[in-house]
Amino acid sequence: MEPEHIEALLDRLAAKGHTTRTLGLTQSLIRRILTFGQRRRLVVRNVADLVQTPTGAPSKERTGLDVDQARALLNAARGERLGGLITLSLLLGLRPGEVAGLTWPMIDLDANPPTVRIEHSLRRTDRGMVLVAPKTATSRRTIALPQACVDALREQKARQVADAKAAGERWANPHRLVFASETGTPLDPSNTRRAFDRIATKAGLKHVHPHQLRHAAASLLSAAGVRLEDIADILGHRSPTITADIYRHPVHPVRDTHLAVMTTIATRPRDDDAATVAAASAGAG
Repeated sequence: MEPEHIEALLDRLAAKGHTTRTLGLTQSLIRRILTFGQRRRLVVRNVADLVQTPTGAPSKERTGLDVDQARALLNAARGERLGGLITLSLLLGLRPGEVAGLTWPMIDLDANPPTVRIEHSLRRTDRGMVLVAPKTATSRRTIALPQACVDALREQKARQVADAKAAGERWANPHRLVFASETGTPLDPSNTRRAFDRIATKAGLKHVHPHQLRHAAASLLSAAGVRLEDIADILGHRSPTITADIYRHPVHPVRDTHLAVMTTIATRPRDDDAATVAAASAGAG
């Protein structure tokens, strides 16, 4: 393999409309494969290091949800079979695999406040849907549950008891998954996405995907004044920079946090009003 072969592949992907980020990830994967080959003395050099990633299509802008959209989705989720899954995903910012991999021993509704421990994730593998270790070390975390999540979990518990009774001998939930099929088996991601699409449409939302709820959680918390460091801890990010650069999106279409400060400066420019400006700035923050 020569550098020209990789360049030709990346150029073909760019011509098909793939984003610059996808091209970079593709080159990175090739580089790792060739590095593995070098360690096994199957490859003399890593030609991927000699290739400059071409520019592809711009990435689609990711968005969160505003407060009204979040409320509409929560209202639409009430009473739905996967309503609790959507509620926890949105209010806790859980990854799709994390919420699908929740087990009842991870839930403590009697604690003050009630909590959930994130210890693993549900992932599709060659062996089917299995519980795997968290994405990163910081993904292991304990999160306090808002009352809406507590209510959703109690409702889910009652629903699961009814499911087990109806399934009888067909019931199989050895991991005690919180969200499972009607017979206790792990949720299939494709079925979950279809149910999510239906509930989102019911809420009047379009083009919303499950992972977007994680973005929405970060954006709504940030807009409410929660520190980025705290949001990163809740979402299980290694750094607040990830939270700020990737997951936080504007919630309000009109930026108005500057109004109080700038209005005070414009109308009261005297030096002895510094305390007033400082107070307005604190209020805006």
